[in-house]
Amino acid sequence: MKRWGKVCLSVLAGLLLVAGGGAAYLYRELEPERHFEGVRHPVIAPLPESEEEARPEPASEQQAEAFNVLILGIDARGNEDARTDVIMAAHVDPIAKKVNLISVPRDTRIEIPGIGYTKINHAHFLGSLQAGDDAGTEAALHAVSRFLQAEMNYYIKTDFQGFIGLVDRIGGVDVDLPHPVADFAEGAHHLDGAEALKVVRERYSLPDGETGRQADQALVLRAMLEKMLAPDALRQLPDLIAQVKAEVIETNFSDADLLSLALLFQGMERSQLEYVQIPGESGVAYDPLVQAELSYWLPDEAAVQRISAAYLQNK
Repeated sequence: MKRWGKVCLSVLAGLLLVAGGGAAYLYRELEPERHFEGVRHPVIAPLPESEEEARPEPASEQQAEAFNVLILGIDARGNEDARTDVIMAAHVDPIAKKVNLISVPRDTRIEIPGIGYTKINHAHFLGSLQAGDDAGTEAALHAVSRFLQAEMNYYIKTDFQGFIGLVDRIGGVDVDLPHPVADFAEGAHHLDGAEALKVVRERYSLPDGETGRQADQALVLRAMLEKMLAPDALRQLPDLIAQVKAEVIETNFSDADLLSLALLFQGMERSQLEYVQIPGESGVAYDPLVQAELSYWLPDEAAVQRISAAYLQNK
């Protein structure tokens, strides 16, 4: 699952300082409207109904394609096989300069082939248990792709320590909490990595539980993007990307892809990022994996189909 980029960041960083034609060339190469041309080959796609559907469409040479990104936060502890504590799907449209962000509750009840109906966050655990971390990533991609009926072109994955390290590396984040969270009162806070992790993991103290937790996760993610893409931070971005990819995250984005995304997100208004949660209700059902009844999030399947069509599919 590792399709690492081979772009030399030292060269890119140098080019960022070159004036005139060199800088213009670099911007042309990284400009999101051009850089993501022909993004047609997904990492994971829903199984086709027929051979005809399985044939890839020809790549566009005219403009960038919108694409989907799976964001995974893993509750890894040492060498234990881990479940996904955070699951988000993002639909990025470089032309419209818009991002749709969809939270998938970790307790969502789905069917995993060979297992039966279980929690969606068990997919990564089962894959990594069978064949290691890469297989866990692939299993999570398959599970989310099937559930949302949408192809996943890219993924970003980090664990607890990686998340703490990233937030600390960018100097913490500023968030305005709409409600008390754990030890934090409602209102503005500057959070370091450990504090930000506490916010994105907390649900028991929230009046709306898991739903509120997902909204807080999106709030912190937006704050991280704003901090990394602030004007005074952009010059350090190539070095930050190199460090983050080496120490904090696993991704199939190349370094150039991430720099292009930075250009896309820079200056984006909040109205250009739309956030939605998966509707449904809480329930209890038998889980064949643990051979006991568990609490689940039972998704509204018709609503999931509407959300997929409206937020994750290319128009």
